[in-house]
Amino acid sequence: MPRKKQPIEVAKLKGATRKNPQRYPKGEVPKSTYGIGKPPAGFDAEEKKAWNEIVNNSAAGVLCATDRHWLEITAELLAAWRKKKKNGFDNSKLSRLTSMLGDMGMNPVARQRLGTGLGKPIKPEESGWAEFE
Repeated sequence: MPRKKQPIEVAKLKGATRKNPQRYPKGEVPKSTYGIGKPPAGFDAEEKKAWNEIVNNSAAGVLCATDRHWLEITAELLAAWRKKKKNGFDNSKLSRLTSMLGDMGMNPVARQRLGTGLGKPIKPEESGWAEFE
């Protein structure tokens, strides 16, 4: 299966648009100027919690209003996984959940691909790993 096309923002950061400009659009890529907003009205408490957690933990500038449907499905899957993980959760749904979270930069490798420069490094005592040492 071919690789997913990288977003133009990532290509610019990597210098790929200078090396192969014919592969990328000439103008700006459309992106909503509106924020992601609040969880959908029909969500239960667990789904709202999952929505807010994903929004709060995502890299700055990644999610916008056009991503609401994607985020809605992801939050529903995350809430369902948390409810059913002890009783078994369909592997195909879990695979889809991890893929969708990765597309939003919610794992270490995906964050590197985003190239967002997430700011200053975290001090070891703030990382949460100190309790395991």
